[in-house]
Amino acid sequence: GPCGISGAAAAREVAATLRAKLQLDGVIAPGDPVPEEYVEAALVDVTMHEVGHTLGMRHNFKASTAYSYAQLLDANFTKTNGFASSVMDYIGAFLPSNRSLPVVGSLGAEDGYNPFMGVVGAYDKHVIDYGYRPLADEQAGRQHAELAALAAEGAANRELAFSTDEDGPRTDGSDPTASLYDMSSDPLGFYIDQIALAQRLLEDASNRTVAIGEPWTKLLPAVERYMGAALKAGTYGAKNIGGFIFSKAHRGDPGAPDPMVPTPAADQWRALRLILQIISDDFWLPATDALRWARSLPRRAGWCEGLDVYCYGLEPAELLERVFRTRVNLLHTLVQRHRLAGLQQAEWEGLEAANS
Repeated sequence: GPCGISGAAAAREVAATLRAKLQLDGVIAPGDPVPEEYVEAALVDVTMHEVGHTLGMRHNFKASTAYSYAQLLDANFTKTNGFASSVMDYIGAFLPSNRSLPVVGSLGAEDGYNPFMGVVGAYDKHVIDYGYRPLADEQAGRQHAELAALAAEGAANRELAFSTDEDGPRTDGSDPTASLYDMSSDPLGFYIDQIALAQRLLEDASNRTVAIGEPWTKLLPAVERYMGAALKAGTYGAKNIGGFIFSKAHRGDPGAPDPMVPTPAADQWRALRLILQIISDDFWLPATDALRWARSLPRRAGWCEGLDVYCYGLEPAELLERVFRTRVNLLHTLVQRHRLAGLQQAEWEGLEAANS
């Protein structure tokens, strides 16, 4: 279907991170499942998204940048507006590093905090109005004036901005405001906070993940999620470098921005500093005794998949090799041809503006 295998894989990662954070916050004990309330909230989120497809809606990957980080932290705001302006984005659960989730049973309370998208967004209502508004004098092949006016409302309204699958929402795209699994009008700040969350979860991983009498191999997935969070932050953040912010507004739409503008220089520098931090030794090889175990960790060896499992051996997890591969991936991301071309394009536009 339109949501593909990648959506399912990301959902599993969201579930694992949610469970780890609930354990870290003391909501559930190690080994306990995610409470049904969160499962139900996630199902509501997914169901709204898929029903949107049945109504003819495409993915909208700019919807997650409609609201500020401060607004996303406000439970009253998100109960009304959600975490994005559309259920058609891919956002997962909003799990800020410095906020505790509520105790079991409080999701329906006035001050409860639901980390999933629980409402139909402003963009969704706007698009359904456009697609299904009854108009008696419509003509085939011509856009009705009333619909043209309705569409033009999105030109200068952040909640109604739109980008979809053809706009490069993955790490090889050019628009940092059109990405999978980001949140807030400051995606870079969101990525930085997600790294902070991963670091918090990693510091407590041995206590949460491996009970007395259990093998240390159960710890490896927690370390891999930490590495994955860093790689995602770096590769998606790199979209700012040589990137452009696109608008689908038409000529003459009131308040419309330029169709393509370079990413602000300040965000390009922030992204570069983030990537340099991630590839540094201090980031990957923490010197604290609490994380000494993360340096040398075994993994299962043998035939570990299928009906007949022979997976009783041990071998090094080769974490340093994984660190090396992450660094290489980030450096390759920085020097992609279209990214370097974007930097050259932005420099050319800057020179043209200075000379005019």
